[in-house]
Amino acid sequence: ETKRDLTQREAKDIEPVLRWGNWLSDPSKKVTWDLGSSVHCANIAHKLREITEAQVINNTIVTKFCTDKGRVTELQLNGNTTLPLNDDTEVVVAAGSWTGRLLWDLDLWAPVIPLKGYTVVTDNVDFGPRHAVADSQLYSVFVGNQLRCSSIGQVAGWDASVDPQIAQYMHKLVDQKFPHLKKEGKTGTAVAGLRPFTCDGKPLVGKIEPHTGGNVDNYVSNVWVNVPPGFVGLTQAQGGAELIAMQMAGEELPDEMKEVDLSHISPQNRVVHSRFWTKLCGYRWPGAV
Repeated sequence: ETKRDLTQREAKDIEPVLRWGNWLSDPSKKVTWDLGSSVHCANIAHKLREITEAQVINNTIVTKFCTDKGRVTELQLNGNTTLPLNDDTEVVVAAGSWTGRLLWDLDLWAPVIPLKGYTVVTDNVDFGPRHAVADSQLYSVFVGNQLRCSSIGQVAGWDASVDPQIAQYMHKLVDQKFPHLKKEGKTGTAVAGLRPFTCDGKPLVGKIEPHTGGNVDNYVSNVWVNVPPGFVGLTQAQGGAELIAMQMAGEELPDEMKEVDLSHISPQNRVVHSRFWTKLCGYRWPGAV
């Protein structure tokens, strides 16, 4: 059993942090126990970099794909240098919210939009939630001695700057949920970031193929995408990467994957050639790199 409803008393016994603040100020509020796990994105990224056998290039932005004879042959880096690719290289675009922006240069439109989210990060916290705790206003996790409280979904293009008014609202929410931090004089820092959201809410995983009604002459044969949407992106990205690796290697899929209709997550007829839309988006968001 991974999910069940609890009384407020049961919830407070399982998660003492619910005794604080205004988490359960409404006696009629229902509590659901969802057996899940929380991970720290930055720590996961650092660990993967330590154990991978692949070359990792840091502090580098891919700004453009260079093509020749229907293949991506070079990557433009930081706008001024290029990285040549071998003839048999396959390119996986796993750029989160910037996936669609990169594909514009190939005249490909992908149904991926950036959704801006805010988090208040408070360090050196002595005691926090044992589990991920969420209500309609705030999602909070406690990893190590760091408390991370997230909220707000805002469509603001590729602008990841912090809005002072929203930051003030976020700090107010944290003070209401964790009043002991305010008494201890611990004020977190508000940060903002972009999550990729697909227009249909489904992951976008697989190889970009010529699509019905498309211009095959503009098709690139060595580009794949891996875009899990929203707050489940980090966990689903790993499954998408495994699937793409097996498909590239021509390996037989495990039985549990054979039972899944992969057409629901395929880019086929979802990533489409459209010079009009890609140019229009480029004019609308010229700095989205």
